[in-house]
Amino acid sequence: MNKGRLEAFSDGVFAIAITLLVLELRVPDLKGTGDSALAAALLAQWPQYLVYAVSFAMIGIMWLNHHAIFQNIEKVSYALLMSNLLLLMAISFLPYPTLVLAHYGPTPITILFYGIVLTVIALAYRALFFAADPPPDVPAIIGYLTQWNPWTTVGLLSYLAAIALGWYNPLVSIGLFAAVAVFYALPSSITIALRRGRHGA
Repeated sequence: MNKGRLEAFSDGVFAIAITLLVLELRVPDLKGTGDSALAAALLAQWPQYLVYAVSFAMIGIMWLNHHAIFQNIEKVSYALLMSNLLLLMAISFLPYPTLVLAHYGPTPITILFYGIVLTVIALAYRALFFAADPPPDVPAIIGYLTQWNPWTTVGLLSYLAAIALGWYNPLVSIGLFAAVAVFYALPSSITIALRRGRHGA
């Protein structure tokens, strides 16, 4: 398959997933009349705005790093196609746990559900890294287990920590999710993704 076609398909999935986030925002049901009632109802939906912003940042940064990875990949293998499809499947599912979290608010269960999906995305990204540039002369499973460097594990470990924190303080968990997005948005993180696309690291 042509790399351009793969990237175009991936960009389309990212665009749809990020658009679905705003479509999940609901017009509030008013319990009164007038501007004051509308303002109160809009303010009461703050969990929806917060989760929307975090998920939008997540998907946006995932798209940036996805682009960085593919920028210097020349050969599209079957393993790359399948790992990319796995990643896109997980990302396109993210609007659903976002809706659940926004609807029911930050609770241990909603954080668990949201965090599990992000963990799956982190694992799918790891598989994509490996499929994009496997180490030479190393069996696949050994290479997979030995390439866990700090950059690629930040998201995974942070998501697991956020899930655990969700049982004590769900809002802190959301803050940790947001911090991961900020970390991967840093120029140095995208540079590492580019370097992996060229040489592997």
